[in-house]
Amino acid sequence: MKKNDSLTSFEDKVAVLIDGNLELYWDRTIAMNPAQREAVSQLEEKLQEGFKVDGVRYDRPDSLKRAQLAASLIPQALQRGDDSLAATALALACTSLPDLKQIQYRQRQDDSWDIAFVSDRCYAPEEQAIQFTP
Repeated sequence: MKKNDSLTSFEDKVAVLIDGNLELYWDRTIAMNPAQREAVSQLEEKLQEGFKVDGVRYDRPDSLKRAQLAASLIPQALQRGDDSLAATALALACTSLPDLKQIQYRQRQDDSWDIAFVSDRCYAPEEQAIQFTP
């Protein structure tokens, strides 16, 4: 996981956008170290045991449901400054969904989040016009 920095290409990266702003990204070309792999495995095992969301119990969640729950942890982790949890949750979502290119979040009025997985296009930073002065 990398925090937002200036990049030119997101071809091999998964961008995390919160309310339209690039907050962090996962670079698929960089292998996880053993501690990261262990953290992802532990979170995966925990989610495979099942979980409850909005009153609905998921006893045997498939990989998409697990990725969705992992992705839901990212904005709260970032708000708390828990970069480790954000990275682990992002890594789990990225490894579960190999075609994932972006995770887009929109905060609702009630402080909950709308989450969209985007797999059909890479994140492209908006081009900024350069104004020349004679």
